[in-house]
Amino acid sequence: MPTFIHDETVKDVGLRNALAGERGVDSPLLSYMSVSPECTGSIISATTAQILNTGVAGDSLFFGVHFVKALTGTCVISGMADTAGTAKSLTFPAGSIGYKEFPGVTNSAGPLTVTCSNAADDDVAVVFWRPKL
Repeated sequence: MPTFIHDETVKDVGLRNALAGERGVDSPLLSYMSVSPECTGSIISATTAQILNTGVAGDSLFFGVHFVKALTGTCVISGMADTAGTAKSLTFPAGSIGYKEFPGVTNSAGPLTVTCSNAADDDVAVVFWRPKL
């Protein structure tokens, strides 16, 4: 680990091993960890509520949603809880576009459900999720 002395000069800043995710320069195996967030991408193609996975609380990890073009209506993702544990929905307004990341959020308050309000938004939202192991 780096050691710093009080006069702001640095002494011994070399790391003994590479950090996780970094390849050791002298060995492709030394402290190397491959990180691959594998998940399912579900294209939402209906205006009715789309239940992902088994439909019970705590069964899924939500990684994010990608809107391939601007929404014309709203898109609501349900199943998360607020800090008090009360079920809450996350609403993306009309005009939302691009990737919205939620790295591994558990649907702790209900089924992971996605509802896009407008038929013009069919095939616009791609939801990234996987079953919780």
